[in-house]
Amino acid sequence: MVGFIDQRPDGKDTLRQLVTKLRTPSSVPFGNKVASAGEGVTFVTSAGDSLRWDGDTLAAFDTRMENAVKVVQASRANLEATETRLEEAERRIQEAEAAGANVDTEAIATNVQKRLVQSKTPWIDGRNLIVPGTIDTRQLNVTGELAANIVRSMSTETKKLVVTEEAILNNLTVIENIVTPELVTKKIKTRELAAEMIAGGLIQTSTQERQGVKLSDDGIIAYDSTGNITAHIKATGKDHYIRGKFSTGGDGKAGVQIYATEPHPITGFRDSFIEMRPRDDQDNAHRGVIYTSDQGAIRLVLLKPSQRLGEARGVTIDSNGGLNVEESIRIRHNMRLTGFMVRTDTMTHLEMGPFAFDAYGGQRYPISHVDLGFKRTVVAMPAGNISWPPVIGVEPINGERTELVVRNPYGHRIENIWVHVTFIPYNRNT
Repeated sequence: MVGFIDQRPDGKDTLRQLVTKLRTPSSVPFGNKVASAGEGVTFVTSAGDSLRWDGDTLAAFDTRMENAVKVVQASRANLEATETRLEEAERRIQEAEAAGANVDTEAIATNVQKRLVQSKTPWIDGRNLIVPGTIDTRQLNVTGELAANIVRSMSTETKKLVVTEEAILNNLTVIENIVTPELVTKKIKTRELAAEMIAGGLIQTSTQERQGVKLSDDGIIAYDSTGNITAHIKATGKDHYIRGKFSTGGDGKAGVQIYATEPHPITGFRDSFIEMRPRDDQDNAHRGVIYTSDQGAIRLVLLKPSQRLGEARGVTIDSNGGLNVEESIRIRHNMRLTGFMVRTDTMTHLEMGPFAFDAYGGQRYPISHVDLGFKRTVVAMPAGNISWPPVIGVEPINGERTELVVRNPYGHRIENIWVHVTFIPYNRNT
């Protein structure tokens, strides 16, 4: 390099300074040229690009050349080792063929491949031998471990992810986050799944038949551990099935409970209950109960606090369809009776006769009945020969006895006299 020195004289030049500058090597056109730090030569290409050549550029160029030499030497060593192994494999193949072994070409290749795999040192070093960008996945046999390391990622984003049984993702891929509008797969195993919408032919909590909960086009089906259906909510909206207790609140809480008891040991009959609580049991409130008894009757009772079911009074519909009211019945409007009233302890009808009385004669007839705790209301009417009706009266004696009094008010004998006696079910104490 030649450093430029402006040797044009000025007012400050002296003879000594001029002699010194003339002796400086940089002014000599031949010999060893020295460029100090920061000095260099700039070349301009025909395209107008500037290229600088200085000491730093030379140092970097030397380093790159040394690295290139090392790569070439390592590649040459790997190729030599590979060539040695290939020669050894060819020698073994020739020995096997010379020995007359009955081995076909495919078996020989398999044996060679097995021995190469069992080698302690790799017979091809892909790090130095493979040039980047020259091999794609069609030329590369990717092992499961390599695929797992390649595909393992913290986040995968794709428009559509399709996973089949043959995909390495099925067993080896670990993906902590998948962001995709659509995921198509035959099987997903996960501990927690959160989604705005999940659509599928079958969603289930267990892959075993008749176990867990199944969600399909038919609806929701739940099974117990023995495989029996405990709930079936059908998609058609009809014929739903739920086994066990259905409750709008907990046990003893306000609300409605519907349940059935376990089968009776002998009859196998199940009692069905509907309990209606206006308040919690701890508030000592009454509750209404509708249930079926083992006799086939349906009862509606109102249970008071701490009252047992058998002690409650209410309404019973028996197996014949009869209605039994265990307390008072109140009818605010009309009542229509198309049947007949039957004899009971409170309502009795008697036909007494035939009687015959002489002129001005008479007789008293005792009638026994159930003691209701009060005197009975009795109505007596003549029947039979009503052309000459007798005089009739009733006299209550006590709760168990009433006397019928019949007299002939005429001056001649009367015969074929009948009296109809009816006990009216009036409660005279109210």
